[in-house]
Amino acid sequence: MKKDIGPMDFLNRNSKHKDQGKLTGLKEVISQYVKPGITLHLAGSFGGPTAAICEIIRQFLGKNPELVLVQSTISGHALNLVSCDLVKKLICSACVDMSASSRPSQIIRKAINEKRIEIENWSLCSLQQRLMAGAFGFPFIPTRSVSGSDIASENRDYFKEIHDPFNSEEKTGIVKALNPDLSIIHAWAADPYGNTILSAPYGDDIWGSLASTNGAIVTAEEHLEHGGLGSRVAQVIAKHHTVPMEFVALKDTYAESGKPAELLQRYGLTAGDIEQAVRRVLARK
Repeated sequence: MKKDIGPMDFLNRNSKHKDQGKLTGLKEVISQYVKPGITLHLAGSFGGPTAAICEIIRQFLGKNPELVLVQSTISGHALNLVSCDLVKKLICSACVDMSASSRPSQIIRKAINEKRIEIENWSLCSLQQRLMAGAFGFPFIPTRSVSGSDIASENRDYFKEIHDPFNSEEKTGIVKALNPDLSIIHAWAADPYGNTILSAPYGDDIWGSLASTNGAIVTAEEHLEHGGLGSRVAQVIAKHHTVPMEFVALKDTYAESGKPAELLQRYGLTAGDIEQAVRRVLARK
Protein backbone atom coordinates (compact mmCIF):
# COMPACT_ATOMS: atom_id res chain seq x y z
CA MET A 1 0.00 0.00 0.00
CA LYS A 2 1.84 3.05 -1.26
CA LYS A 3 1.31 6.78 -1.08
CA ASP A 4 3.61 8.28 -3.67
CA ILE A 5 4.52 11.90 -3.01
CA GLY A 6 6.15 14.06 -5.66
CA PRO A 7 7.44 15.89 -7.46
CA MET A 8 8.36 18.63 -4.95
CA ASP A 9 6.98 21.98 -6.07
CA PHE A 10 10.11 24.05 -5.48
CA LEU A 11 11.76 21.87 -8.12
CA ASN A 12 8.71 21.42 -10.33
CA ARG A 13 7.09 24.82 -10.79
CA ASN A 14 4.87 23.68 -13.66
CA SER A 15 3.13 20.84 -11.83
CA LYS A 16 -0.46 20.42 -12.99
CA HIS A 17 -1.30 19.14 -9.48
CA LYS A 18 -0.87 22.50 -7.73
CA ASP A 19 -4.52 22.67 -6.66
CA GLN A 20 -4.21 19.22 -5.06
CA GLY A 21 -0.77 19.63 -3.54
CA LYS A 22 2.00 17.59 -5.07
CA LEU A 23 0.54 14.12 -4.64
CA THR A 24 1.09 12.21 -7.89
CA GLY A 25 0.71 8.59 -8.95
CA LEU A 26 3.99 6.71 -9.18
CA LYS A 27 3.32 5.37 -12.68
CA GLU A 28 2.57 8.85 -13.96
CA VAL A 29 5.55 10.56 -12.37
CA ILE A 30 8.06 7.93 -13.56
CA SER A 31 6.66 8.16 -17.08
CA GLN A 32 6.89 11.95 -17.05
CA TYR A 33 10.32 12.46 -15.52
CA VAL A 34 12.49 9.37 -16.05
CA LYS A 35 13.80 9.55 -19.62
CA PRO A 36 16.38 7.44 -21.50
CA GLY A 37 19.96 8.57 -21.03
CA ILE A 38 19.42 10.67 -17.90
CA THR A 39 21.67 10.64 -14.86
CA LEU A 40 19.40 9.31 -12.12
CA HIS A 41 20.15 9.59 -8.40
CA LEU A 42 18.50 7.17 -5.95
CA ALA A 43 18.54 7.29 -2.15
CA GLY A 44 16.60 6.28 0.94
CA SER A 45 15.71 2.88 2.42
CA PHE A 46 17.80 -0.26 1.76
CA GLY A 47 18.82 -0.30 -1.87
CA GLY A 48 16.92 2.88 -2.68
CA PRO A 49 13.23 3.69 -3.28
CA THR A 50 11.96 0.17 -3.97
CA ALA A 51 8.52 1.01 -5.41
CA ALA A 52 10.01 3.60 -7.78
CA ILE A 53 12.72 1.17 -8.92
CA CYS A 54 10.12 -1.50 -9.67
CA GLU A 55 8.06 1.00 -11.66
CA ILE A 56 11.13 2.03 -13.67
CA ILE A 57 11.73 -1.63 -14.51
CA ARG A 58 8.11 -2.11 -15.56
CA GLN A 59 8.24 0.88 -17.90
CA PHE A 60 11.71 0.37 -19.40
CA LEU A 61 12.29 -3.39 -19.44
CA GLY A 62 13.60 -4.39 -22.87
CA LYS A 63 14.01 -0.78 -24.03
CA ASN A 64 17.69 -0.25 -23.06
CA PRO A 65 17.32 3.31 -21.66
CA GLU A 66 21.08 3.55 -20.85
CA LEU A 67 20.61 5.27 -17.52
CA VAL A 68 23.54 6.60 -15.49
CA LEU A 69 22.80 5.57 -11.90
CA VAL A 70 24.13 7.59 -8.96
CA GLN A 71 23.78 5.82 -5.61
CA SER A 72 26.10 5.55 -2.64
CA THR A 73 25.56 1.78 -2.25
CA ILE A 74 24.10 -0.26 -5.10
CA SER A 75 22.14 -3.04 -3.39
CA GLY A 76 18.67 -4.51 -3.00
CA HIS A 77 16.26 -3.72 -5.83
CA ALA A 78 18.74 -1.30 -7.40
CA LEU A 79 20.74 -4.34 -8.53
CA ASN A 80 17.75 -5.34 -10.66
CA LEU A 81 18.22 -2.18 -12.74
CA VAL A 82 21.61 -3.56 -13.74
CA SER A 83 20.38 -7.13 -14.14
CA CYS A 84 17.64 -5.91 -16.51
CA ASP A 85 20.16 -3.95 -18.63
CA LEU A 86 18.65 -0.55 -17.83
CA VAL A 87 21.93 1.03 -16.68
CA LYS A 88 25.06 1.78 -18.69
CA LYS A 89 27.12 3.41 -15.92
CA LEU A 90 27.25 3.38 -12.11
CA ILE A 91 28.57 6.26 -10.00
CA CYS A 92 28.80 4.75 -6.54
CA SER A 93 30.87 3.76 -3.51
CA ALA A 94 29.94 0.07 -3.21
CA CYS A 95 27.93 -2.69 -4.91
CA VAL A 96 26.89 -5.36 -2.42
CA ASP A 97 24.39 -8.15 -1.92
CA MET A 98 22.07 -7.61 1.05
CA SER A 99 23.19 -10.53 3.20
CA ALA A 100 24.97 -11.22 6.46
CA SER A 101 28.30 -11.10 4.64
CA SER A 102 27.51 -8.04 2.48
CA ARG A 103 29.71 -9.60 -0.16
CA PRO A 104 30.41 -7.91 -3.52
CA SER A 105 27.44 -8.25 -5.83
CA GLN A 106 27.57 -11.15 -8.26
CA ILE A 107 25.15 -9.26 -10.54
CA ILE A 108 27.59 -6.36 -10.83
CA ARG A 109 30.57 -8.68 -11.29
CA LYS A 110 28.81 -10.48 -14.16
CA ALA A 111 27.85 -7.18 -15.84
CA ILE A 112 31.45 -5.93 -15.59
CA ASN A 113 32.88 -9.16 -16.99
CA GLU A 114 30.43 -8.95 -19.90
CA LYS A 115 31.34 -5.27 -20.40
CA ARG A 116 27.70 -4.21 -20.04
CA ILE A 117 28.35 -1.46 -17.50
CA GLU A 118 30.98 1.10 -16.57
CA ILE A 119 31.71 1.93 -12.91
CA GLU A 120 32.94 5.25 -11.58
CA ASN A 121 33.94 4.43 -8.02
CA TRP A 122 34.22 6.92 -5.12
CA SER A 123 34.56 6.82 -1.38
CA LEU A 124 31.36 7.48 0.56
CA CYS A 125 32.72 10.85 1.64
CA SER A 126 33.89 12.06 -1.77
CA LEU A 127 30.62 11.07 -3.48
CA GLN A 128 28.67 13.07 -0.90
CA GLN A 129 31.03 15.98 -1.46
CA ARG A 130 30.49 15.91 -5.23
CA LEU A 131 26.72 16.06 -4.71
CA MET A 132 27.17 18.74 -2.05
CA ALA A 133 29.14 20.90 -4.50
CA GLY A 134 26.37 20.47 -7.04
CA ALA A 135 23.73 21.41 -4.47
CA PHE A 136 25.56 24.63 -3.55
CA GLY A 137 26.28 25.52 -7.17
CA PHE A 138 30.06 25.22 -6.70
CA PRO A 139 32.12 23.93 -9.65
CA PHE A 140 34.17 21.81 -7.23
CA ILE A 141 34.75 21.23 -3.52
CA PRO A 142 37.89 20.40 -1.48
CA THR A 143 38.36 16.87 -0.18
CA ARG A 144 40.92 14.91 1.83
CA SER A 145 39.22 11.62 1.08
CA VAL A 146 40.87 10.20 -2.04
CA SER A 147 44.29 11.81 -2.45
CA GLY A 148 46.97 9.23 -3.23
CA SER A 149 44.45 6.41 -3.80
CA ASP A 150 43.43 4.40 -6.84
CA ILE A 151 40.17 6.37 -6.83
CA ALA A 152 42.16 9.53 -7.50
CA SER A 153 44.14 8.02 -10.37
CA GLU A 154 41.08 6.36 -11.93
CA ASN A 155 38.99 9.54 -11.84
CA ARG A 156 41.41 12.13 -13.19
CA ASP A 157 38.61 13.92 -15.05
CA TYR A 158 36.80 14.57 -11.78
CA PHE A 159 39.59 14.78 -9.20
CA LYS A 160 42.54 17.20 -9.16
CA GLU A 161 45.15 18.39 -6.70
CA ILE A 162 45.78 22.12 -6.52
CA HIS A 163 48.02 24.39 -4.47
CA ASP A 164 46.37 25.65 -1.33
CA PRO A 165 45.67 29.37 -2.04
CA PHE A 166 46.32 30.12 1.64
CA ASN A 167 49.50 28.05 1.91
CA SER A 168 51.55 27.68 -1.27
CA GLU A 169 53.58 24.84 0.25
CA GLU A 170 50.53 22.60 0.63
CA LYS A 171 48.28 20.88 -1.89
CA THR A 172 44.64 19.98 -1.50
CA GLY A 173 42.40 17.62 -3.42
CA ILE A 174 39.25 18.84 -5.15
CA VAL A 175 36.36 16.90 -6.71
CA LYS A 176 34.15 18.14 -9.51
CA ALA A 177 30.51 18.89 -8.73
CA LEU A 178 27.98 16.21 -9.63
CA ASN A 179 24.51 17.29 -10.78
CA PRO A 180 22.14 14.41 -11.56
CA ASP A 181 19.23 15.11 -13.89
CA LEU A 182 16.72 13.68 -11.43
CA SER A 183 16.69 12.41 -7.86
CA ILE A 184 14.25 9.87 -6.44
CA ILE A 185 14.36 9.46 -2.68
CA HIS A 186 12.31 7.40 -0.24
CA ALA A 187 11.22 9.20 2.92
CA TRP A 188 9.92 8.11 6.30
CA ALA A 189 6.95 10.42 5.91
CA ALA A 190 5.73 13.21 3.65
CA ASP A 191 2.61 15.29 3.24
CA PRO A 192 0.86 16.15 -0.04
CA TYR A 193 2.77 19.45 -0.18
CA GLY A 194 6.24 17.93 -0.32
CA ASN A 195 7.27 18.49 3.31
CA THR A 196 9.43 15.46 3.94
CA ILE A 197 10.98 13.63 6.91
CA LEU A 198 14.14 11.76 5.95
CA SER A 199 15.93 9.11 7.97
CA ALA A 200 19.22 9.85 9.71
CA PRO A 201 22.10 9.85 9.08
CA TYR A 202 21.46 12.42 6.39
CA GLY A 203 23.56 12.31 3.25
CA ASP A 204 22.99 11.98 -0.47
CA ASP A 205 19.22 11.86 0.04
CA ILE A 206 19.50 15.59 0.77
CA TRP A 207 22.46 16.59 -1.39
CA GLY A 208 21.39 14.51 -4.38
CA SER A 209 17.91 16.05 -4.32
CA LEU A 210 19.24 19.60 -4.11
CA ALA A 211 21.88 18.96 -6.77
CA SER A 212 19.51 17.47 -9.36
CA THR A 213 18.89 19.86 -12.23
CA ASN A 214 15.35 18.68 -13.10
CA GLY A 215 13.91 18.12 -9.67
CA ALA A 216 13.25 15.42 -7.12
CA ILE A 217 10.56 12.80 -6.57
CA VAL A 218 9.76 11.70 -3.01
CA THR A 219 8.00 8.42 -2.20
CA ALA A 220 6.46 7.63 1.20
CA GLU A 221 4.19 4.91 2.59
CA GLU A 222 2.39 3.52 5.62
CA HIS A 223 5.36 1.91 7.30
CA LEU A 224 6.27 -1.17 9.29
CA GLU A 225 6.31 -0.72 13.05
CA HIS A 226 9.96 -1.76 13.28
CA GLY A 227 12.34 0.67 11.62
CA GLY A 228 9.63 3.23 10.87
CA LEU A 229 8.97 6.76 12.08
CA GLY A 230 7.58 5.51 15.40
CA SER A 231 10.87 3.76 16.17
CA ARG A 232 12.79 6.96 15.52
CA VAL A 233 10.46 9.02 17.72
CA ALA A 234 10.76 6.42 20.51
CA GLN A 235 14.55 6.57 20.26
CA VAL A 236 14.57 10.34 20.69
CA ILE A 237 12.05 10.32 23.54
CA ALA A 238 13.97 7.60 25.41
CA LYS A 239 16.99 9.90 25.59
CA HIS A 240 15.10 12.77 27.16
CA HIS A 241 11.86 11.82 28.91
CA THR A 242 10.31 8.35 29.14
CA VAL A 243 6.56 8.32 28.44
CA PRO A 244 4.06 5.60 27.48
CA MET A 245 3.88 5.01 23.73
CA GLU A 246 1.71 3.08 21.30
CA PHE A 247 2.42 2.41 17.61
CA VAL A 248 -0.12 2.37 14.80
CA ALA A 249 1.71 0.68 11.92
CA LEU A 250 2.08 -2.56 9.98
CA LYS A 251 2.98 -5.44 12.30
CA ASP A 252 5.92 -7.31 10.75
CA THR A 253 4.14 -7.88 7.44
CA TYR A 254 3.89 -6.26 4.04
CA ALA A 255 0.47 -5.10 2.94
CA GLU A 256 -1.45 -6.74 0.14
CA SER A 257 -2.91 -4.79 -2.78
CA GLY A 258 -6.52 -3.67 -2.58
CA LYS A 259 -8.87 -0.78 -1.91
CA PRO A 260 -7.29 1.76 0.51
CA ALA A 261 -10.18 1.77 2.98
CA GLU A 262 -10.28 -2.03 3.18
CA LEU A 263 -6.51 -2.25 3.63
CA LEU A 264 -6.50 0.35 6.41
CA GLN A 265 -9.16 -1.71 8.18
CA ARG A 266 -7.32 -5.01 7.61
CA TYR A 267 -4.01 -3.77 9.00
CA GLY A 268 -5.30 -1.67 11.88
CA LEU A 269 -4.52 1.79 10.50
CA THR A 270 -7.94 3.44 10.69
CA ALA A 271 -8.95 6.49 12.71
CA GLY A 272 -10.59 4.12 15.18
CA ASP A 273 -7.33 2.23 15.65
CA ILE A 274 -5.55 5.51 16.34
CA GLU A 275 -8.23 6.47 18.89
CA GLN A 276 -7.84 3.11 20.68
CA ALA A 277 -4.06 3.55 20.81
CA VAL A 278 -4.49 7.01 22.37
CA ARG A 279 -6.87 5.59 24.99
CA ARG A 280 -4.37 2.82 25.84
CA VAL A 281 -1.61 5.39 26.31
CA LEU A 282 -3.77 7.58 28.53
CA ALA A 283 -4.72 4.58 30.66
CA ARG A 284 -1.02 3.88 31.30
CA LYS A 285 -0.10 7.38 32.44
